[in-house]
Amino acid sequence: MRIVAFLGALSLALLPASAQIGEPLLSYAVDSGGALRPVLGIPAAARWGDTVAEGASGFACAAKLCLVKTDNALIAFGRGISAQSVPAPRGPALIAVEDRPETHGEPSQSGMKSNSAESAWIYFTVTQQMAFWHNGVLVNVDFIPDGQILSLRAAPDGFDYAVARTPAAADIWIEHYSSKDRGVSIIGPAAMPVDDLSPVSAALLFDGGVVIALGDQLVLNRSDGHRSTYPLPDASALYSVGRGYIEILASSGIWLLRTDPGREQVSMLPGPAKESIARPRGRAR
Repeated sequence: MRIVAFLGALSLALLPASAQIGEPLLSYAVDSGGALRPVLGIPAAARWGDTVAEGASGFACAAKLCLVKTDNALIAFGRGISAQSVPAPRGPALIAVEDRPETHGEPSQSGMKSNSAESAWIYFTVTQQMAFWHNGVLVNVDFIPDGQILSLRAAPDGFDYAVARTPAAADIWIEHYSSKDRGVSIIGPAAMPVDDLSPVSAALLFDGGVVIALGDQLVLNRSDGHRSTYPLPDASALYSVGRGYIEILASSGIWLLRTDPGREQVSMLPGPAKESIARPRGRAR
């Protein structure tokens, strides 16, 4: 991918949706060809916008910032942010974007000083390296996971992560890494036992919940203990596409799960799924 061409196209893609075609921007998502594109309209009647990045092997969006991983680069864009690209380790990545209050020059998690309020944690699954992104700078983090990392979520003093240590679905845990003392603490199990199904993928929610693909269903576990299931077989990857939405790549197609409490809904996006889309998983130790 040519970065110059990407940044030029992206500057147009980031214009308000109403200025382009009069449709609301629902989220960004990966299409059947592995391209990152805006999703326009409403969940039950959404359509794809123009491509903003090809070869996406991992991405995440929050209110102000989106990060997308291509084969060897990490690209940032968003509201009030100049599109930028930095070199990154090859292969897929798990990404957790955080929207923090303005720092007004105070040190960020990486030790840098900036007035920017957007940053992110990235786990490169091929090299098994954790990094912190802030203002276009990647800083390696001294973190070695004990198991297969399935998902990340930014926290005020570090990040949470879902980790699988065996193929059993009941052995998926959510843990917390503190950037202050580099300590790891256990939050709790991510899923209630569901027979002996192997975990395919997981997505930690901003509000403390988690969505897990187990066999022929999606399981949404809330932090208050409430549990919901949705029939959807062969989900191969889950992406956090913004607060309140999860993208699911499955053999049956591409889906959006709305996760707002009381407004949960699974909707299919146009186009078929593509089995060759990179699945952002690490190696179990």
